[in-house]
Amino acid sequence: MSRQLDLFNFRNGYIVFNPFLNYSQIDIYEFIQYIFERDDVLPFETEGEDRDYQNHKYNGIMCEILDTGKTRTFMVFNNLEFLEEIKDRRFVVMSPITYIGRNRTANNSRYLYAIAIDLDGVEEKHIGSLFKQFSNGRIYSPNIIVSSGNRLHLYYILKEPIALFDNIKGLMKRLKYGLIDLVWSSFTSKQTRQY
Repeated sequence: MSRQLDLFNFRNGYIVFNPFLNYSQIDIYEFIQYIFERDDVLPFETEGEDRDYQNHKYNGIMCEILDTGKTRTFMVFNNLEFLEEIKDRRFVVMSPITYIGRNRTANNSRYLYAIAIDLDGVEEKHIGSLFKQFSNGRIYSPNIIVSSGNRLHLYYILKEPIALFDNIKGLMKRLKYGLIDLVWSSFTSKQTRQY
């Protein structure tokens, strides 16, 4: 456990103090704003109001992974007030996607706001190589990097959200797989590439 914590702390420090690119630590509020906000407006529903899906007001959904392996989901509304309640929880994830309704399924997905890549098995030697490749243009630099456990989450924020029609979902999947092919190698991870 100590090795994993040391590695986690090393990665966090390297992200902020690396010699190649300028990243700074952000909180959960800034994370959601950077990913989802366009023209100073969040795309989520207003809690307690009638659902207004016709005007593209959908839900963000956060998912807490409990120690039991079960999950608990939270709907994200425009006021973001509930973030105070969950910000210190152990393991909460959120896709950069809005959904219709309460369920995080492909059929309910409506808009994609960023492409997120999970890069597992990033150790000390890998993070230096990864950032060097970001700086020399070999790999596209992500807008946000999140360090969690044994991995990094790389977020590439889209200028405009993309409507997730069925034909677009296949194209976005191909684009994401292409980015994974660029990012994930023996120089950037100790694990075999995963899609």
